[in-house]
Amino acid sequence: SALWVAIGADAPAGDPAPLLPIDVPTSGELHAMLKDTFGHDEFRGSQLETIVQILSGKSCLNIMPTGMGKSLCYQLPALLLSRPVVVISPLIALMQDQCAAAPPELNAAVLWSGQTPKDALQILSNVRQGTTKLLFISPERASNEILLEALRPWLPLQLLVIDEAHCISEWGHSFRPSYYRLGKVIRSQLPSQSILALTATATLTTEACIT
Repeated sequence: SALWVAIGADAPAGDPAPLLPIDVPTSGELHAMLKDTFGHDEFRGSQLETIVQILSGKSCLNIMPTGMGKSLCYQLPALLLSRPVVVISPLIALMQDQCAAAPPELNAAVLWSGQTPKDALQILSNVRQGTTKLLFISPERASNEILLEALRPWLPLQLLVIDEAHCISEWGHSFRPSYYRLGKVIRSQLPSQSILALTATATLTTEACIT
């Protein structure tokens, strides 16, 4: 397996740096990170399997009950990946909670409509410079030209996360049409080597729609 990293990530001007493979950390190394950074002794449920999949450059759907630590599945990889990780989530309160709980090394941030222009521009600047390693956005913002311009030096992303992924099927056509359009947006404007879809519950029909 290989973890894909960028060479020259501290110089984001122009085209993105080439992606080159390195060895994925061993299970022991990942457990050490889990203990040192997150304070946990053991991974829960399918956390470890999901993390290894992501670091191997693969996409996956993770279905875990609420409270089992789905956010760890992208927070830990974000510490290892050299390009910003973008998390698409439907609820501002959820994004703010997850942002506040993220390791400080990630300098996580939320882009949302209630911010002042000054705050939003600072976050976008941090994203472009690579100092913000974890960014939470709404599905509506995924195709925003100003955001895409800030992310352009880092495209393709190494990891794009779709939280509450059941919304793609269950809410897509009516409540949040932006979720249903995500596939097209990702293919045309926000490409990523790996995509992680997270949800606490999904029927077989919903799983088929997501994947």
